[in-house]
Amino acid sequence: MWGYSTTWIDDADSTNFALISLFSLGLLDNYNHDEWCIFFNGEYFSTYKDKNYLLESLADKNIKDVSGWCTSHHCVSAVSLYYLVISDIDTDKTKRLLDNFKSLNLEQITAYWWSDSIYTLYYLFLTFKKLNLNSESEKIQDYLSKKIKVDHYEDYFGINLFYTALALEIMLENPKYSKIADKLADFLIKNQYNDGSWLESNSLCIPEPNEFSPQNKNLPVKNFGVNVRSHEFNRLFTTISAIRSLYLWKNQN
Repeated sequence: MWGYSTTWIDDADSTNFALISLFSLGLLDNYNHDEWCIFFNGEYFSTYKDKNYLLESLADKNIKDVSGWCTSHHCVSAVSLYYLVISDIDTDKTKRLLDNFKSLNLEQITAYWWSDSIYTLYYLFLTFKKLNLNSESEKIQDYLSKKIKVDHYEDYFGINLFYTALALEIMLENPKYSKIADKLADFLIKNQYNDGSWLESNSLCIPEPNEFSPQNKNLPVKNFGVNVRSHEFNRLFTTISAIRSLYLWKNQN
């Protein structure tokens, strides 16, 4: 298992991305997934599991309830589902998680740790694409086409280049949205810095630990704390996503 940093406890979300990376590199031979599977509650995945251990790790006398951080989260579950699909390690969990997501209206899908649900929808889209569930993929494209602001994507806080990049990757897969995809790509290209990076989007949110359904609005940007948006480290999320989406867009045109 892995944590957000080398000084922090294990969590399902960090572990998801470590597993995806190692699997892609062919470095997961004989890996035991038992600890990771504990985060699945039969419906969705939680980020953390042991409330007492989490409280001890936070070591903050002002924090007494971490139920929100230990409940199930759509954003974590969508990434978990994507890993389950590409690795094919547990068909039962894959089916249950997939069926649970498919039973929801897209408006019901949330992103606990992020400022907009497009983050969760992006990983569901990758999953549906991998499974050739074209109708499910098109539902996401149709839904997002109504949320895109001509040539970019906005969250509550305004223009968001990270989400614009995610939207580009989703929309370019459908010929009927090629014009939208081209506009999104042009917007990203116009907003690239001379050093090759893009402005940080500060999309990662850290809700109060007791919050089950945070609104993630009116949050200040800080490097630490709760009820904040985390300052994006070295523009990493945004720049990587922009490069990836533009690479895919260029190779399609």
